[in-house]
Amino acid sequence: MMRIERQGLNSRQLAEQILYWITFAKKPLSTFELQHALAVEVPQSEDEDLPGELDKDNLPEIQEMLSVCAGLVTVDEKSNIIRLVHYTTQEYLERIWKSRLCDIQNYITKICVTYLSYDIFKTRPWWDYEARLDSNPLYEYAARNWGDHARESSIQAGSLVMNFLEIQTRVSTSVQVMFTGNHIFYVPSMLTGAHLVAYFGLSKSMVELLADRSADLEAEDKVYNRTALSWAAENGHTAVVELLADRGADLEAKNGYNQTALSWAAKNGHTAVVELLADRGADLEAKDDISNQTALSWAAENGHTAVVELLADRGADLEVKDGYNRTALSWAAKNGHTAVVELLADRGADLEAKKSDNRTALPWAAAILKLPIENMEV
Repeated sequence: MMRIERQGLNSRQLAEQILYWITFAKKPLSTFELQHALAVEVPQSEDEDLPGELDKDNLPEIQEMLSVCAGLVTVDEKSNIIRLVHYTTQEYLERIWKSRLCDIQNYITKICVTYLSYDIFKTRPWWDYEARLDSNPLYEYAARNWGDHARESSIQAGSLVMNFLEIQTRVSTSVQVMFTGNHIFYVPSMLTGAHLVAYFGLSKSMVELLADRSADLEAEDKVYNRTALSWAAENGHTAVVELLADRGADLEAKNGYNQTALSWAAKNGHTAVVELLADRGADLEAKDDISNQTALSWAAENGHTAVVELLADRGADLEVKDGYNRTALSWAAKNGHTAVVELLADRGADLEAKKSDNRTALPWAAAILKLPIENMEV
């Protein structure tokens, strides 16, 4: 670092920015992604207009990027990933920059949101998706990760972020990139800024939306029919769930498959969210249309012991059966979740409950004989 600090101001700043990205990015970056990140010009004040596009003249040369970092970084020839030469450098940088972590996350958040706000992303339709990513290499990273950086920043409720969230076309374009996987037609449309804030768990942004803007708490997207509460619960963002519940969000709102927020939270093992929703009176026995499972059933199937215990303590029905005639105990046994099986058995779950093919889970046999549960007939 001494060699970097001895450089002139511009070279030193460029080196620090490169190292910020390499150290704190949510995934390894290609040289193209990092070049675009370094070329973004962020407004210096709230009164300054956003740039309409990236100024390509600002793109640094790769050789310059390597040179100013004084041997700390290299480019993988096969993957074109720019990375630190040695993993111990990452640990060192995280340690010496711990006190300025919030400022670094502010910097990265500003870069991502400014990039997402370029004019080219206002009205572009889905059919030029690949071309858009090819010509704007930072866009996918920015769309998928800006909220994670913002959650660790102090600018969630700043004008840059809030202005981005208020422009539906920009939100929709970024969402297309976030959710595009195997099939572009499964990308949820009409996600609002509130949906996006809930998805990323940006509690300060949500406070701002609820206080000063007309956020519709019950607005649903147009593919999965999910509310902001549903997205927050799925991703375990307790503070946002609490904010929405306090403002009267419908705890029993269901998506296109009749899944409630409680179902999503239980399925993904978010104990604090499950507890909050249960305390607020969420229906523990609500079933979805996927396989007629309750929150307890989903938690047991996925081995979330703490959630199963919490729901059992709150009086959830241990014997309720889903569309396959499986109980929570049956699902836990099938998937080898020993702790869940033991817990449910201790609570008196029916060991002989039969599913559609008349077979039982037989957890006592597994416990007594000390056999792996997955070897039993379930």
